[in-house]
Amino acid sequence: MKAIETYLRFYEDQLFRLWDNMSPMQYGLILLAVGTLGWVLMKSGAGYTGTIGGAKKSVIVCVALVVGRLGYRFVTTYF
Repeated sequence: MKAIETYLRFYEDQLFRLWDNMSPMQYGLILLAVGTLGWVLMKSGAGYTGTIGGAKKSVIVCVALVVGRLGYRFVTTYF
């Protein structure tokens, strides 16, 4: 378990190092990718009337966890 935690911590640190040293072009590409992904997800859910399917629910949960972790890291680092 300690090995998995160490690997996850390493990749988390690498991600934040990349995020902190991002150029405007890289930031723009991320915004485009997020916008495109959002558009595709909205188009695929155009006829949505029921409960969230397993795959969509997994994506939503993963995104929420990543965003929550990034927000926590940002707040604890800069405030």
